Amino acid sequence: LAGQPRGRTLVVVDWADEEGARFGRSLLGSSAAVGLLAADDADQLEDTEGARLIDEVSARGFDLSAGPVAEVAELDAYVELHIEQGPVLEAEGRPCAGVAGCLGVRRWRATFQGQAAHAGTTPMDSRRDPIEAAARLKVALGPAASETRGLATIGEIHAEPNVPTAIAGRCAVVVDLRHADRQALERLDQETRRLAADAARVTGTDLAIDEIWAIAPVEFDPRLVALATEATGGGPPLTSGALHDAAAVARAGIPTAMMFASSAKGLSHTRKEDTPEPDLIAAISAFSTLVRNLVNDKELPHGH
Repeated sequence: LAGQPRGRTLVVVDWADEEGARFGRSLLGSSAAVGLLAADDADQLEDTEGARLIDEVSARGFDLSAGPVAEVAELDAYVELHIEQGPVLEAEGRPCAGVAGCLGVRRWRATFQGQAAHAGTTPMDSRRDPIEAAARLKVALGPAASETRGLATIGEIHAEPNVPTAIAGRCAVVVDLRHADRQALERLDQETRRLAADAARVTGTDLAIDEIWAIAPVEFDPRLVALATEATGGGPPLTSGALHDAAAVARAGIPTAMMFASSAKGLSHTRKEDTPEPDLIAAISAFSTLVRNLVNDKELPHGH
């Protein structure tokens, strides 16, 4: 687009901590920028070392209570190109596709408190093992998710004292639940909490649940989704199972759409993550077409 006449200003943004790797809260930078990360919510977020998010950002000169950055009100539209991180496009032989929205997410921490004891001197029927409770919850998640056609994951586990000769005294797991339907997500969430309580009861452990983050299913702007789909050559748009900064931007009322490039073997978050070069070229070309059409779109309202 360099050197070409444009009817609008282009802004390229690099958001901070989309993954929520440190504090468990996904879409951190984009949510803060558009005013969706309230200071009182951020005050509850800590990393594994006990550092609070609100203290860390304040030390770097950012005030979470200030609301959205001024430029947000001037945005006409937001579009984002990403890899699919799943197997659908490769299976269908499509290099890229438009994206219609993102699944909703519920994320919370379940902490099972038992009794630390010696592994060699404590009879099996006398144990209050929090790792067993966490394992029971993990095994029960699959059927619960399948029942609602949702997704349920435990990808983070912390046990104490975490030595081979001791029964753990404490085990904390992070539960991640996803669904495209708001009511189905609520049912899956309530069922998973019941399963956690059952696991605690059976193992004689105590359960504490701490909320981490939640986002309702997000639908992108239909007109922009249609333009993105047209730029990719047609074919049905996908719904993203992964979260993207576009979801936070869309929730702020900014017209939003996404485009996916295929992922080889559907793999992501692994060193084997890859996209074939021809598909990359096709996706970048389609995305450039989408951006070019938007900056010269006289029907797209200014601001939001």
